[in-house]
Order: sequence, then structure tokens, then C-alpha cells
Amino acid sequence: MRKTTLLLLSAMVLVLGSAGRPTMEPIRRHDVSAPGSAFACTSFAVYSDETLYGMNFDYPDVEVRFTINTVGDLRVFQMEFEQEDGWAPTVGMNSAGLFASCQMLFPEVEGAITTAGDELFTWQLYRSALHDFVTAEDVDRYLSDKRVVHWSVTLHDLIADPHGDAMVVEPGDGENVITRIDGDFIVMANFPNGDFVGQSYENVSGVGAKRYKVAYEHIQNHKDAFDVDQALETLEKAVSTGDWPTLCSMVFYPEQGEVFIALASDFSRIWRLSLEDQTIEPYRGLARVRGVQVDASGVVASELEAAADSGGGYWIYVAVVAVVLAGGACLLTIKKRERGCQEPRD
Repeated sequence: MRKTTLLLLSAMVLVLGSAGRPTMEPIRRHDVSAPGSAFACTSFAVYSDETLYGMNFDYPDVEVRFTINTVGDLRVFQMEFEQEDGWAPTVGMNSAGLFASCQMLFPEVEGAITTAGDELFTWQLYRSALHDFVTAEDVDRYLSDKRVVHWSVTLHDLIADPHGDAMVVEPGDGENVITRIDGDFIVMANFPNGDFVGQSYENVSGVGAKRYKVAYEHIQNHKDAFDVDQALETLEKAVSTGDWPTLCSMVFYPEQGEVFIALASDFSRIWRLSLEDQTIEPYRGLARVRGVQVDASGVVASELEAAADSGGGYWIYVAVVAVVLAGGACLLTIKKRERGCQEPRD
């Protein structure tokens, strides 16, 4: 029996030793302060029983990462994508529940390199919203004496808070074009929202109109019971393919300070990020790989995918160990029975 037990323990050590749960140390790289050109993208804010925001990041194949910075009293989550000169943030939410998405706007127009006087670029508004404010009304007041202008890349912003207030901000001819939420939700793609104020969503046209309509219809049909799963389904229906595929999909849950993340249009595997705990961990369809702390240096998507893939192997090893243990238990039981049969009876 001792020999059998030793063999079983040796098998366990070998299996678990080779399994080794994957670790996910963040890759540290330098930052840039301004977003780049998010070629497609679809975002929304929905106010139902729960407040939820969503964003599909559509772009040629590059690395993306997830960061959490502390700015004053706020924690700021952002998704950033890699460029030649560093990382460009394009969507995020702060710990007050304020959401901002900065997306490409078509048709493109000639922009400026610098601002003057009371001007600010669209990406500067995006950054200020997340870093300095807690409500959309705060942002609105901030804009009261400022004019948003086009940068070298043509962009527009969706800004929303957990209190039912949301708006799309676009540069106009001499004044800001602000399209406010009308009802329980608002959607932004890549055409000017300001061009279709007061019209049916069916009338919108331009870059991203198809994605806009798909997202709008799904939200409209499910807004009375809109939850995280419905938000993920909305993003799944609005994914982009081709040269600018959806690299990352995110659902933001401001009341809980959480972000649910799908990578490369794979909605069978979802990660959950916590702003409060500053962690990212498996949520659905993933092996129980160890979560990781998220800070300003970020966690890259490829690292999460690699950990998820190797994490699946870990549970195969655990299953093997379980089989070995079960087999060992059976052998021990048999040994005991055999010994019991050989013992003299009174």
C-alpha cells in the first residue's frame, strides 16, 4: 500500500509541476496623450433597468491594451491601441461612471495642428471628460465657452453618465454641434449624428450607417430588459469585418464599476475588469486562469489570449490529477477489502 501511495503522490507532483498556472505580468511600454484614428467603431449608451455603455473598436490588426490610471480622486479605465509612437486611448470610463468614446468621423475634413484661444481638439475633450468630470452636465458647462475643432484626424465624441444624460459632440462651422440623447438610448458610428437630428434612424446614411442601424434596432427591441448579455449581443451584431475588423468589444457597467471585454469578435469568451479592484479576470467561457492587476502600464490583449489558451491546458492537467486520485482511492479501497477478507473473524 505504501508503494502505491508513493506512486500516486509522485504522479500528482509531476502533473501539477508541469501545469503551473500562467502568470500575466503587464508589458510596459510608453504612452501618448492623444487618440489616433479609430477607422470604424460603434458605441452606445442605454438607460434601462441598468445603465450600460458599449463600444466596438474596429481597426486594422494591432495590439490593444487595457489601462487604469489614477487622476486626482478618479480612477480612469481606457482601452488603447498601439501606434508607431506609442499607445493611443480611444474609449474609457472613470470611477464616477462617466463614459467617453472618441471615434473616426467621416467625411474627413482638413484640420489643424494646434489650437488657439478657446479652441480644443475633439481628443482633448475626450481626455478632459474622463480625467476632470463626473457628469455629462459638467462637460456641457465646460464647453459653454469653448469651441471643439477638427484635429489632423477627423473625430467625434460620445459622452454619457450614469444619470441618464448623454450626448455626441462634433465640431461645426463656428459652433459646437451637440446631439443630445432623445429617449432611453443613443448610438454613435462614423457619420455625423448632428446631420440627422429629429429624423428616423432608418434615414441615417454615411460611414457606419449599417452598423448604427443594427445596433439601434437591437437596443430598441430589447431596451425594456437590457442587461450585460443584451449589450454584448448588440456589439456582436454590429461587429465589423474586412480590413478594419472588430479587435475588441467592451460593455461598461458604471453602477458596478465593471467592464466586460470580448477580444477579436469572440463573444464566447468574456473577461471582466474591475475599476475598484484594478483587476481583470475571466468571466465566461474561459478557464480559471489567475487574474492580473491592471495599472497605468496596462495589460495587452495578446497576453490575455495566451493566458486563456494555456489556462485551458491547466484544467486538463487538473482533470488528469482527479482521475489519478480517483484511481488511487479505488486501489486503496480494494487493498483494504482484501486485507479485511484475510483477517480472522471472531
